[in-house]
Amino acid sequence: MKKYLLVLSFVSFFTSAIIAADTLHVTSHKEVTVVTDPSTGGKSYKSWVVFPSAGTSLRKINLNVIFGCPGNMRCADWDYLDRIYIRRKGGVNAPSLNYEIGHMLTPYGGAFARNWNFRWQVDITDFSLLLRDSVEIEYFHTGYEPNEDRGWKITVDFEVIKGSPIVLPIAIHRIYDGIFRYGDSTKSIETELKPVKFRANEKSERARIFVYHTG
Repeated sequence: MKKYLLVLSFVSFFTSAIIAADTLHVTSHKEVTVVTDPSTGGKSYKSWVVFPSAGTSLRKINLNVIFGCPGNMRCADWDYLDRIYIRRKGGVNAPSLNYEIGHMLTPYGGAFARNWNFRWQVDITDFSLLLRDSVEIEYFHTGYEPNEDRGWKITVDFEVIKGSPIVLPIAIHRIYDGIFRYGDSTKSIETELKPVKFRANEKSERARIFVYHTG
């Protein structure tokens, strides 16, 4: 049996900061009906939104994903991996960033009632360096099941809490991003996950490593 490990890891560097919290919601996808594309196994849903400017102090950012059954369909059946990305920042001509900020497995929803819903939340404050001004957010849905009578109704909402930041993010470095085979005696995963070197900013006081994985 072949086994694969999806690994996405970043390291973020911070410096200390001191500055009444005020909350706003930036919604990139509001009750969007999401279905598969059986011909390719993946379907993209992109949207541009505007976050606070770089001069605004942010205390925390929560990513909320709300799942429900579409009004004209039933909930979908299978556990597929869906991802949420920061694709670009600053405008349509800006270079691609392609930072994954969250992913989840869809539930087995074939027997769910029409009024079923679920909220999934994750703290993505460490990406606040990128979530400024105009940002393109992508929700990427995978799967091969039929798309005429089943799907999901999803809302992607960024809960942005203004206020004194706990730390100031000053850099994000991508370490690994890919799907890597593991448990294969003929090819060690270590051949894929080679050491990565980078130089920390001279103002950095601490760092944090994120690992998103499924498998």
